[in-house]
Amino acid sequence: MHPTHRRVLIAVDGSVQSINAAYYIGRLLIPEKTTLTLFLVENLVPEVLWDTPAEDREGAAPVHLDGWWESIHIKHNRNIVGKIRDTLIREGFPEASVEIKIRPRNRGIARDIIEESQKGYDLVVAGRIGHNIHTGAMLGNCARKLITAITHTSLAIVGGLPDTKGVLIGFDGSDGSRKCLKNMAEMMSRKIETISMCYVSRPLSPRNDSLDPLNITLSAYHQAEQTHQKNHQLRMRPRLQKAEAELTAHGFSPESIHSIILRSYPSRSEGLIEEAKKHGCTTLMVGRRGHSCVEAFFLGRVGDKLIQLAQDRAIWLVS
Repeated sequence: MHPTHRRVLIAVDGSVQSINAAYYIGRLLIPEKTTLTLFLVENLVPEVLWDTPAEDREGAAPVHLDGWWESIHIKHNRNIVGKIRDTLIREGFPEASVEIKIRPRNRGIARDIIEESQKGYDLVVAGRIGHNIHTGAMLGNCARKLITAITHTSLAIVGGLPDTKGVLIGFDGSDGSRKCLKNMAEMMSRKIETISMCYVSRPLSPRNDSLDPLNITLSAYHQAEQTHQKNHQLRMRPRLQKAEAELTAHGFSPESIHSIILRSYPSRSEGLIEEAKKHGCTTLMVGRRGHSCVEAFFLGRVGDKLIQLAQDRAIWLVS
């Protein structure tokens, strides 16, 4: 493998969402610089039987003894993984760059994916929800576990069938947002039509009960808020311009790149979602941790809220 290649682990479970996630990442990344691993963790017995002690599964599951489970479920999933590989190769990935790994379930599907992810991958990709879409859950249990545990590398959680025309980067000048630029420069196609870099400047947000009836305090707050927002603009505008120049230097079209500062927006995550909708960006990238030390616990507040809000988009949590 060429040293500049980026290794990407794609978790596939045979569900429609995992198939969509694989095709999405195949269209977005640079085939000549990417090695893809399609990773399937096989349930050798029906899921429900994992609630049964191992010594009792044979007697409790006569259905798998006559080949029913193997022919209906296992072979089906293996065929799907093979078809995904064939499609990715037709899309331009060299045969040697698309690997299939199939492992029997050991510690649990999510845990087995997490264990594999620790083997030097630059990005892990998973669907937002798997086979249990009928439950109505907005985020599957496996995806939730991956979000919690995979902090050692970048993670993309894919919902719906996002296109690859537009990418929005939540940029605040932190190390996390700069890693977003690095990931984009090293991995993503130069055919992206829209690259939006967005900084959301929140208001000072005083407590309502701190404003006196005569609006004297309110007037002082407005003045402080204007100064606060002006200082943010003066500080962030040069950094955004520098980020634009970096992407242009890496071969992205300058006409496709723009940046914006949303002023006095109460929710950074909602601001990023609104900006993504405005510009047709179905991929959102944020650093897993921002400037706040509070955000160093598990997942930044912005990323956590984005996962909740962006059900039909791909969210990259960049580490």
